Amino acid sequence: GGTISIERCSEGIEGHYIVIDDGDIDITASDDGTNATSGNNPIASLAKLMETEFLGTGGRLIIGGGTLNVVSSGDGLDSNGSIIQTGGTAVVNCKSNGADGALDFDGTYSMTGGKLTAFGNAGMMLQTITASKSNVPCITIGAEMEAGSIVAIMDEAGNKVLSVMSAAEASSLVLASEDLTEGMEVTAFVDGTEIESAVLSGEAVQIGTI
Repeated sequence: GGTISIERCSEGIEGHYIVIDDGDIDITASDDGTNATSGNNPIASLAKLMETEFLGTGGRLIIGGGTLNVVSSGDGLDSNGSIIQTGGTAVVNCKSNGADGALDFDGTYSMTGGKLTAFGNAGMMLQTITASKSNVPCITIGAEMEAGSIVAIMDEAGNKVLSVMSAAEASSLVLASEDLTEGMEVTAFVDGTEIESAVLSGEAVQIGTI
């Protein structure tokens, strides 16, 4: 449990092996929100030498519980290795329009539980679409969104399944949640305007133009 609030920083949480299992964490970062990397310091270098086959190389970010809320000017969730999410809630708002994105990982984003909401720029979304591996249905949405824009996901009966709000301008959104089920037909709306419909599958489903 507990609460961590980082109101101003360059890198929010940085380390070779980052595990978030509980509590509420809020990060506002001028660079990356989280950065799982081996780095160039002696402790990180020693950790890299002691890696097991499970840890792999390049760092690892694991989210197993709690709530992680990130507003970043650099990458939102960054791992030089992979990201694993088995539970919890991660909400990312990446304000960068350049080479940084809401999600940045060199391995895979493997998700078996929890909820992910990641607002960012469409230019950095392709890596997420091709590299993500998820046992939780995932939607990638391409649309222009302002700070305060409401994105709603409705089922074919017109019932609201999910609703999220952007904290900054964005042109893409990644949504993954246990509230979504494979085979469900959904329609995405941004500020009440219909974007597109799709049927959820075991792969990331794209709605809109990215």
